[in-house]
Amino acid sequence: MIKFFRKIRQKLLSKNKLSKNLIYAVGEIVLVVFGILIALYINNRNEANKFKVVVFDQLVILSKELEYDISEYNALVNYIPEKIVYVEKLSQGKYDGLDLKNFWNPVANNLGSFTTTEAYKTLKATGGFNIIDNPVLVNKLSNYFNDLRERYNRTQKYDANITEQYIEPKLLDI
Repeated sequence: MIKFFRKIRQKLLSKNKLSKNLIYAVGEIVLVVFGILIALYINNRNEANKFKVVVFDQLVILSKELEYDISEYNALVNYIPEKIVYVEKLSQGKYDGLDLKNFWNPVANNLGSFTTTEAYKTLKATGGFNIIDNPVLVNKLSNYFNDLRERYNRTQKYDANITEQYIEPKLLDI
């Protein structure tokens, strides 16, 4: 193809016709511009595909974080009845049958707070949520990470303060 255009250019130069030379030059410029536009289009598609892969990876990590959160919530739900019974017995002075060596397990064992929000932060910062087609899902994820997790963390801090202020002094008296 290059030989074809070279032959055309040489013929035009040999005939010394300015108008045909200008048309040829404009044609070459148009071809170069089209080539650049096609290369940019392909590059943009490749970058978009790479971004989708990164977003998918972050969504997989986010899914695992949510599974961890579910297990933490389940552990919390399982601990609550045990804590209530234990604290009721302590407050009533019924120390028989209570294993005070393992006191910290049922009463003061505050579950760790949710701190694994890196995938959510990355998706939010990079605009990864923009390629998710389900706006309801994006809204629920935002509400969860902005509201529910904060509420859970505040509850955990409150639980730790109650333990420190009320339960520990009671135990020290025993």
